[in-house]
Amino acid sequence: MQTLRRNEIVPMTLRWMNWKTVFRLRIPLETEWEAKEITESINRFLACLEQDNRVMFVQRYWYSTSITELAELFHTSNHNVSVRLSRIRTKLRKHLMKEGIFL
Repeated sequence: MQTLRRNEIVPMTLRWMNWKTVFRLRIPLETEWEAKEITESINRFLACLEQDNRVMFVQRYWYSTSITELAELFHTSNHNVSVRLSRIRTKLRKHLMKEGIFL
């Protein structure tokens, strides 16, 4: 592994859940540890969700699936999808605060 200087920009790979989907970011070295901690915390949160809620959340905020498409996918109304996503975001916010992460 290459040694990096304090302010050097480095690529960092973050994994979302246990999927093979990987994205690359270029972030300052100082925030690499923070990004890793946030990612791990979000992954722990997602692992605790029911499968339907996890899939809905990831589809919406990772793949940018529309509310209408999610409603069709889950055989429910747009309103129901919006309410569920709002509740999941609230739970995520509480989870992050509990772990000392304030965004």
